[in-house]
Amino acid sequence: MDKDKRIEELEKENQQLHKKIEELSETIKLLNARIFGKKTEKLDKNQLSFFSEAELEELDIDSDISSKENEEVEVELRVVCHRKVKPRGQRAEFLDTLVQVDVVHDLEQKNCADCHEKLTLIGKKCVYREVGLKQPELFCRNHYQQTYKCENCHPKGGDKIVAGKVPTSPIFPHSYFSSSVLAQVVTSKYLMAVPLNRQAIYFKHIGLPIDTKHMARAIIKLSEQLETVHDELTKILLKNPVIHMDETPFQVLEEKNRSKS
Repeated sequence: MDKDKRIEELEKENQQLHKKIEELSETIKLLNARIFGKKTEKLDKNQLSFFSEAELEELDIDSDISSKENEEVEVELRVVCHRKVKPRGQRAEFLDTLVQVDVVHDLEQKNCADCHEKLTLIGKKCVYREVGLKQPELFCRNHYQQTYKCENCHPKGGDKIVAGKVPTSPIFPHSYFSSSVLAQVVTSKYLMAVPLNRQAIYFKHIGLPIDTKHMARAIIKLSEQLETVHDELTKILLKNPVIHMDETPFQVLEEKNRSKS
């Protein structure tokens, strides 16, 4: 008797498992259809309707029309990429504005390989053109002042000496900073946004022994020397009726139509 009951329980459990497997299979099919299937607006057979059975019977007249409307329409999409036409001739025009340096690639052996007679040059052709970059080069600029003596004039019994006029004195005497070096530091710092520590690495690479402290002090001293120029420019700016004006339109919330003005 116990054995028969055990068999019945196993059969019931087997039926429940089969039913559960069918439900899970339907769920998997539904999920696959939603994820990988074609997206349409047709109702699923298991989905509830907003209409009652009586209303659906009245709508059977338009079943043919609705079925045509619910037919799936496959549309083939083609992506067309239009490449922007590059303007021609700009590179050649730019290269023509630069200083031209010719590099001639000549033969090592100028005798014919068959008859060993000397070859005759008949011409050359430009194979390609490229932009060359000249590396920075340090040099020492020595300023000499020449002096002259007049052999005829002897003021107060001595010799008359005339010296050439030196146009400018160095910005920082006994320093590595000339006008060109300091201009490079200021341009890199305030125009190209290159920090002083990176500039120190660059100058060390080309052989100039300056560090961040030297550059910072030089910039401060230069700004102090340019205070008069700054004051004069400020006076000129304050004489103008408008210093800066921005004509970018923006949204005015207080206006009724909220137009841009």
